Parts: sequence; structure tokens; C-alpha cells
Amino acid sequence: GDRAAQAALPGPSTFSLSRAGFIEEPERKYCFECDSEEQCREWIEALKRASYEFMRRSLIFYRNEIQKMTGK
Repeated sequence: GDRAAQAALPGPSTFSLSRAGFIEEPERKYCFECDSEEQCREWIEALKRASYEFMRRSLIFYRNEIQKMTGK
């Protein structure tokens, strides 16, 4: 799955993120509480999409930087 948004649903209206791309602090964990299980799932999907978009933008940026430096 998407490591930046790995989540577990320990209860009906909570979820946590751990080992979620925290390279500097792999033991870091965030716990979230929502009004409903559906809201938890919506947050998890939003975090997955945000993570993907961040990686995509980083790839484009670094690809452009390499092209500027190498001319390729």
C-alpha cells in the first residue's frame, strides 16, 4: 500500500498513522478521532491522495532540476 498513508482502524471512529514516511522519526505515530467510521475512511483517502500529489510534484521538480543541470 501507500507507505505515506498506511493506517489502521483500531476502533469505529479512530485511526492512526505510523511508519508513515517519517524517515527521521520512524517510531512516530499520530492518532486521529473522527465522528464516524466513514469520516475516518475519508480522511485516510485524503491523506493518501495528498501523499501521492506531494511525491508527484517532487518528481517533476527534481526531473526539471536534473534536466537543467545536465541538459538532458
